Amino acid sequence: FRPQLALTDLGAGANLKHWTFSSQGGNFYIATSSDTYATSTQTVFTISSDAKVGIATTSPWRSFSVTGNVSFAGLTAGAGAGALCLSAANEVTYSAGATCTVSSAKFKHDIATSTSGLNTVRQVRPVTFVYNDDIGVSGEQFGFIAEEMETIDPRLVVHDANGASYSVKYENFTSILAKAVQELDLKVIDIESRLESIENLAQSGSGGGLTFSHIIDEFVNQFETIGAKFVNGIAYFKNVIAEAMTVGTAEKPAGITLYDEVTGDPYCVKMKNGVLVSEAGQCVDGSQQSASSSQGESDLSTDTTAPVITIIGNNPAEISIGSSYVDLGATVTDTNADGSVNDNLGLHYNVNGFDVLDISLDTSTTTIHTIIYSSVDGAGNWGYATRTVEVLSQTVSVEPVPEPVIEPIPETTITSEPIIESEEITTTP
Repeated sequence: FRPQLALTDLGAGANLKHWTFSSQGGNFYIATSSDTYATSTQTVFTISSDAKVGIATTSPWRSFSVTGNVSFAGLTAGAGAGALCLSAANEVTYSAGATCTVSSAKFKHDIATSTSGLNTVRQVRPVTFVYNDDIGVSGEQFGFIAEEMETIDPRLVVHDANGASYSVKYENFTSILAKAVQELDLKVIDIESRLESIENLAQSGSGGGLTFSHIIDEFVNQFETIGAKFVNGIAYFKNVIAEAMTVGTAEKPAGITLYDEVTGDPYCVKMKNGVLVSEAGQCVDGSQQSASSSQGESDLSTDTTAPVITIIGNNPAEISIGSSYVDLGATVTDTNADGSVNDNLGLHYNVNGFDVLDISLDTSTTTIHTIIYSSVDGAGNWGYATRTVEVLSQTVSVEPVPEPVIEPIPETTITSEPIIESEEITTTP
């Protein structure tokens, strides 16, 4: 039997009429009871036998234990640096600092130097705002938006029970601000060093002043730090990437000097009659060319006749699948500006869209190959000829090439009259 004292209000609602006071197992309880005193619906206040007080709990675990939310109003503002903190065991503790976060190395592991600094700060958007009425904080505030901070670095945000952004970890952000200040400090030191160099140049200049030549030299030195170099009016770059590039003008056409990978010799590549032409030697300014060279260019420009290429053998040609193909080649003839014939031009080969040195065809499958022969003369005129070779599945009969017929040269009989030489005879009477 457990005696209990009940206070009853018969006008209260169902199961709200009775408040009970009881002693159970050495503990004192204040609770509400059902209308029939059958059960206690909620334990409101408990004093345990070991002097622990509990609110909304039957088992106080500390001197004062509360299950549920705790709210305070009308607290006196303090000027101290301490803070009340809630531990992972749901205990209220006191921190001598202004924050509840511990910083000692004994509480941490996997410690590493942070790399988040100025770049992270650049992405942050500081804002001003006013809290909603239910927050209870009035006036305009400074801060950040948790959802925005999470997109920058999730480590800067506290999440609620549903995983949604809830608050900003301002204590974490202080480390990022410190790193940003360090990076800015390095930049300031670099600027101070450069200014000091300029000041030293100003003091060492002739007449005690900074000369224009010194300024230019300093600019050139700074360009060298990014891979650019200027020597005697020539700019040197390690790499150039451009969306568009113009070389020369319509009045002064120019070329580009390229060096042969094998021989190391320079060649000037320029455009003539719509075709790229390479000439031995470096490209030079047109004003530097001699009169004879200019005259030679003028003579070459009058040659507009392209080389004529004659294909030897069948065109189109046919070959059986799996057979070996031997190209018979082509001949090339060109007429110079002065009307003379030049038969010493070389041929270039292109097979199925690829430039090659020798012609070789894949005959393992039925297909049609395209061979393009090309040649360019000294004036930059290109000549072209195309042969198609079809690889067939059936056997192709190849007509034998007739042996050349050598006709005998008829003998020629030369008949001549005898020549009698006469000598003048002189007699003395």
